[in-house]
Amino acid sequence: MLMTLMSYLYDYVGRAQQWALLAFHFVLPQLTLFDLSAKIVHEIWGPIPAWAMGELTLYGAVYTAAFLALAYAIFRRRAL
Repeated sequence: MLMTLMSYLYDYVGRAQQWALLAFHFVLPQLTLFDLSAKIVHEIWGPIPAWAMGELTLYGAVYTAAFLALAYAIFRRRAL
């Protein structure tokens, strides 16, 4: 939903805001890449190759590692 909103807003904001939206687009994970259900169930695509699933797994692992590292950096010195 956020990515769709950003694409709608892109044409209506100023140049600096366009740069910010573009930066957010590349920084935020593209979660719609992981929703393959409609394409597979309704046979828009054939079976997904193993290399594509491997790349999606790697993509998810990279973002997971990045956000866990960020969380560790933020919360490591705070008392629980």
